Amino acid sequence: MSTDTMPFSVLNQMLEFKDEDTNTAPLGKHSRSLKNTAVSFETGKSTMPFVEIYTDGACSKNPGPGGWGALLIFNDTKKEIFGYQLETTNNQMEISAAIYALQHLKKPCRVKLYTDSIYLQKGATEWIHNWQKNNWRKSDNKPVTNIDLWQNLQHEMKKHDIIWCWVKGHANNEGNNIADKLAVVGKETAKRMLKDASN
Repeated sequence: MSTDTMPFSVLNQMLEFKDEDTNTAPLGKHSRSLKNTAVSFETGKSTMPFVEIYTDGACSKNPGPGGWGALLIFNDTKKEIFGYQLETTNNQMEISAAIYALQHLKKPCRVKLYTDSIYLQKGATEWIHNWQKNNWRKSDNKPVTNIDLWQNLQHEMKKHDIIWCWVKGHANNEGNNIADKLAVVGKETAKRMLKDASN
């Protein structure tokens, strides 16, 4: 389950975000995931809207109750979203944050996605290509961990032109700090639900 923390509407009709709630599934450095970008012949510039996304994940005990959070920015409009999972890992929440953030984009976009997870950044830009070539197996021939989430993320990535940016966590980066707080809200929600269920 997730909660949108603020109403969101975009006046510029080039881009709309999904308004429905997002449900969680069972579950710096710049790198680029490639997608064909529409280009205007008159200006030579991309005709795709540009969106910035900050994502983060959090987990208690790892594995344990966890949450994810994301901040989406289009021009002067911002949207904050978060979700939770009762039993998960920090890595699963990091991937989930990116999946659900990208799912909120209704149209193909140019995206700059910021994460403090090297696992997510390198996984999305380097490892995922080899995994797919090897039938979703690692170099030791063992199945890729979190394969369902990686495949879901790959599905969303194909829709957009994404630059993946690694940023240092818990540092002086406002967007990352907001995503971190949202992920913690999700984690605390999961912890509270588990506590209520045990009473």
